[in-house]
Order: sequence, then C-alpha cells, then structure tokens
Amino acid sequence: MNKQISFNAIKGLLLGVSLFSFLSLQAGPSAQWDGETPLAVVSQFQAATQDNQIFITWTSFTQEDHRVFTIERAGMNMQFEEISKVNSKDSQEAINYRILDTEPASGPVFYRLVSTDAQGVKYYHGIITK
Repeated sequence: MNKQISFNAIKGLLLGVSLFSFLSLQAGPSAQWDGETPLAVVSQFQAATQDNQIFITWTSFTQEDHRVFTIERAGMNMQFEEISKVNSKDSQEAINYRILDTEPASGPVFYRLVSTDAQGVKYYHGIITK
C-alpha cells in the first residue's frame, strides 16, 4: 500500500471523526448532553507551517464557566499528548487564539483541541492535521 494513499485515507477518517466530534461536542463516560450550548463554541480550528514550526489557531465565543483550552498532539500512532494550555477569556465577541508548536514530530502530525469547564468536563472540538 502506498504511504500517500494511507495518509489520505487517515485524513478522510479524521474528517469524519472531526465532524462527529463537532456535532456531539461533549465526550467522556460521565458526559451527558443536557441540550445546552457547550461552554466554548469553537470555529476555524486550523494549523499552518512556517519555518519548521506549526502555528495552531482557533476562534471561540466563550461563556463564563469555561476555564481552559488544551492542545494535544499525536503522530501516526494517534496517542495524543498535551503540548499547551491556554486560559480562556470571557467575552461575547469572537476571540482568536494562537499557539506555536516549535517541536512538531516528523511525518504527519495531528492536533486535537479540548476545552474544559469549571467542573472539569471536557469538550472535544475535533482533530486537524499538518
């Protein structure tokens, strides 16, 4: 099997996972959706390469009980590890966030955005690749 084909197949699978994550918004064994909007509404979660570094950006509208965003990174093994945490800002306006991954793994790199509320409930906002 060609590595390019495998990578494209994985990207397609991740797109499906990302859409499912975006639609379900909340994950975890104790998580139940109560019909309320999640504490952080995220859009434009993306990654861009510049000078062998990867910039990860996202835009959010955050409600008051939201606490932190976590960026996790994985290689082809899909074992995600935390690489950065960013405290959220309470605002009714769109807020742009940006972090820099100065040590990306070689080969395909996957990033996952997780937001955590004041009670510790985590919301998964999808997976992107660069």
